[in-house]
Amino acid sequence: MLILLTGDGKGKTTSALGIALRAAGWNKKVLFMQFIKSNTFRTGEKQAIEKFLSDNVTLKTLGLGFVGIKNDRKSLKEHRRKAKEALTEAKKLLRETPYNLIVLDEVLGAIAGNLLTEKEVLDSIDTIGKDTDIILTGRFAPRALLDKAELVSEIRKIKHPHDKGILAKKGLDF
Repeated sequence: MLILLTGDGKGKTTSALGIALRAAGWNKKVLFMQFIKSNTFRTGEKQAIEKFLSDNVTLKTLGLGFVGIKNDRKSLKEHRRKAKEALTEAKKLLRETPYNLIVLDEVLGAIAGNLLTEKEVLDSIDTIGKDTDIILTGRFAPRALLDKAELVSEIRKIKHPHDKGILAKKGLDF
């Protein structure tokens, strides 16, 4: 099944993590690939996966951080290279280990930010076996992926603390 978690609201990654937790509870193998988020930033989900779920969940954080915000000094070219490397790494891992669930976190944002093309992502998910469920998260899901998906949930922002200048909170936002 192809699942898209999209929209401008908070909770797309959190929802995908919940599904990964559920799969791990049934002893399923999960690959959780983060496309934009940087491995240098410690998050609660990384710590929880390492502590409780490492037998079933493989987490790969392969981005350089959010593009163009929060003092980002990297070029679009660098971000693009890293996103393409992440997609290549995902394909490699899929060949090596059979996963029951694959999460490509922020891959829709990588498409929207011109780091990856819609075709690259479509071609990649077409190579994944039919017995593997796939979750794509991020804003701005392209029409072709919306049409291809069996399940699409839009997480819509109604109100967010960031609008008032309130920064992300440890344990709640990361």
